[in-house]
Amino acid sequence: MRKVKLVCLLLVCIFILGGCVANDLPLKRKTNGREDVIKFYGFDWLTERSTIEKKFNGDFGSDYVCEENITHQNDEIDLVNVLYKGKNETALNWTVANHNVSQLQLFYIKNKSGKQYLYKGTWLFNNCNQEDEEFFYTKLDKLYPYTMKNKPLYIDKNYNTINLSYMDKSKEITLDYCCTDLLYQLNGEGDKIP
Repeated sequence: MRKVKLVCLLLVCIFILGGCVANDLPLKRKTNGREDVIKFYGFDWLTERSTIEKKFNGDFGSDYVCEENITHQNDEIDLVNVLYKGKNETALNWTVANHNVSQLQLFYIKNKSGKQYLYKGTWLFNNCNQEDEEFFYTKLDKLYPYTMKNKPLYIDKNYNTINLSYMDKSKEITLDYCCTDLLYQLNGEGDKIP
């Protein structure tokens, strides 16, 4: 009986410690993440990079390379800008919303233990025209009917955003997704979040 109690106590301690380690960022969201409507590729904000890349590998394969740029934010965290592109400097061979993705850029918060957590993401689609721009607006209108819309910007209740931009000269469409709560905190403007 004593061994059973001891094993139970050890399991409880392991679960408590595991929960503390899983949430080891010195930065906490001020908005309620359960109310997020806008997410990047369906991921909750602060999803760990390994989870994201596992999903990418399953959906698109692993034929890509990452270029990382790390910026020291403070003693607790670094910011990691990761550019995903095809091997040998080619475009990604990915299709999202029936359009070819040329590049993907994700922005992560990196803690002292080395884990990286998502706070921003950008899709870049090439060989586009104004019809493609309208396609994306129509798609976003259907996906996010309950957001504030002021084209090119979509904003949910937690001030997460999607910004769509079309560059006629380069024929590129960019979709920027951002967790504004986290971005403001990283910029030292956390008190500006409504």
